[in-house]
Amino acid sequence: MEHVAALLLILGCSEGTEECGLVQDRLPQFETVQSCEAQREPEALHFLGEHPVVVAQCVPVDPANDAGWTLSWYVAPNGAILASTAPVAPPPRNPIVWI
Repeated sequence: MEHVAALLLILGCSEGTEECGLVQDRLPQFETVQSCEAQREPEALHFLGEHPVVVAQCVPVDPANDAGWTLSWYVAPNGAILASTAPVAPPPRNPIVWI
């Protein structure tokens, strides 16, 4: 895969969506948001038997960022996912330590 433009966030939840968690250790990655959206429902359907409620959302990321992302998410009481990504800052190459 050349560049990642979207992550597919799939969450398994309790009946009332008060308790939700990731259903996979690794999030599926896509080169376009459109390809992510095309796979969102089929991918989420795989987990319906394991959780009372499954919610999924494609989360856009900066395709130019090769360092990685941190992902923050929240499920609202109506079941909507509020999610965002931020780039991971690389460590400094030559840190200077003053004593």
